[in-house]
Amino acid sequence: MKKFLVFLCAMVVLNISSHALAVQYMITDLGDLGPYQPWAINDSGQVIGQTVVDSESVGFLWENGTMSILKTADETIYEPYDINNSGTIVGQGRAYDGNNLGQAYLWEDGIMTHLGSVDPDLPIGVALTHDAWGINEHGQIVGGTTGAHHDFFLWENDAMTDLGQGFAYGINNLGSIVGGRRGSQRDHAFLWKNGVFTDLGLGDARAINDSGKIVGTDDNNAIIWNNGTEINLGPGTAFGINNLGQVVGVLNGNAFIWENGTLTDLNTLIPINSGWILERATDINELGQIVGRGIMYGENHGFLLTPIPEPTTILLLGTGLIVLVGFRRKFKK
Repeated sequence: MKKFLVFLCAMVVLNISSHALAVQYMITDLGDLGPYQPWAINDSGQVIGQTVVDSESVGFLWENGTMSILKTADETIYEPYDINNSGTIVGQGRAYDGNNLGQAYLWEDGIMTHLGSVDPDLPIGVALTHDAWGINEHGQIVGGTTGAHHDFFLWENDAMTDLGQGFAYGINNLGSIVGGRRGSQRDHAFLWKNGVFTDLGLGDARAINDSGKIVGTDDNNAIIWNNGTEINLGPGTAFGINNLGQVVGVLNGNAFIWENGTLTDLNTLIPINSGWILERATDINELGQIVGRGIMYGENHGFLLTPIPEPTTILLLGTGLIVLVGFRRKFKK
């Protein structure tokens, strides 16, 4: 009986903590990015995106308060789109000698690698450009081409494979790919899994988690696709989803988070009078950290949001622990 009561108290504490999950966010300014934004964040808190330096569009890596430009003496990634937990970055870049203009690259430990072409017979960067948009934890990379072809590709084991008409934005750790492909009149979102296409309807699919939940846009509305069910969040785009099922994006010009059926404007979860208007959230990691773009005192800045428990949550959890300790002491007497 004593053990049961102690167990019951423990469950009460867990129930308090799980139902008092309303959080506020600490906001970190990533700086004036001009017309650009952060695109992705990994679980180490490394953020990548695009900014302007000396009137040149360049990619950046932000880590522990320091911003580094993704540029070597010969090449630059000026549009980085994704980063995995190994710190490997993918995006579009160019060589300063005029070759490989607008091509897919990866950045790893300060070294840029050109990923090649789906059609080596065409002039690179002129008739056919490539974008690398997504990378998973196995180093598989997806993206798409524009120009002579509008195909999406998978890069793995140092080889690029053309998977057919479309453009890929995301890949999960099981190798499932999402993106958009041209329909009879408009783009259709798709899922590519084990070589099989699934048409998700009008729009673009932007990300997929390891449970197979997909987010994106359908006819200018932010959408979550889950096992054949479509959840319409309203006018906007869903850009990111983590393995907890937390979704972020933009609705009606404001950054949002969706979790367990609840949609919240992120502007309501930052300190009052912070000077910020959060316009769009582009990614969320497994720790719940969110990156995106907003207006700070009239200027376009990137932001990083880090969740912190509300004081009421801490108080409730602390009270529950005190009750649990009290019960244990009582039963020991």
